[in-house]
Amino acid sequence: MASREVSMHEAVSAFKRALVLEALTANGGNRSRAAASLKIERTSLLRLIRELGISGLPNGQSGRPSAMKNVSEMSH
Repeated sequence: MASREVSMHEAVSAFKRALVLEALTANGGNRSRAAASLKIERTSLLRLIRELGISGLPNGQSGRPSAMKNVSEMSH
């Protein structure tokens, strides 16, 4: 089975999405703490959330953000 080639842009976006979701999940959806854990400004995190289409926490956790697309979908 031949695997689909992934562009650099798709790979970088998937990696960013995974990092942002991990930080948000680890911090209970708190965007300020998630930004601090990523060592970026909160406004930069908000921009990433918007660009990456993140809209709520995965796995039914409370809080706000989560991905509309699963990161693993990017590699298929």
